[in-house]
Amino acid sequence: MKNTSIINTSEIQTDVPNRKKTEALIKALKFLKAEWNWSTTKLSDVLNIPQTTLSKWIKDGYIPKEINSPDVTAIISLISIHKSLFSMFNSELDQIAWLETKHPVFKAPPLEVMSQDSANLVRVRTYLDYVRGRGA
Repeated sequence: MKNTSIINTSEIQTDVPNRKKTEALIKALKFLKAEWNWSTTKLSDVLNIPQTTLSKWIKDGYIPKEINSPDVTAIISLISIHKSLFSMFNSELDQIAWLETKHPVFKAPPLEVMSQDSANLVRVRTYLDYVRGRGA
């Protein structure tokens, strides 16, 4: 007997695992944004993601991209930087001061370095991982 059932493929959620992961990333990004009192513009500048795109993702509550995409990698790196600074400094003001003060290793403020491109965002993250003793 032939199976004649029709499956509505629009109801199949093949991206559920990634969606849940990116929902968690958006929650962490919202927390970081509030902690550091950053505008969406500043956040988009640091992440090198267009502001309209980032605003839509924040509004929708998830990122419609693969978990290994460059945009998601940038977001994960920024969240890791926040986590490192949170563990190093009790005060958000001290965290911001570290980001905005010229650093001898980078020869510029880390925030300026991070905003250049995603490779430099990862560079700052890797440095903080090293400093915190997790290795590079």
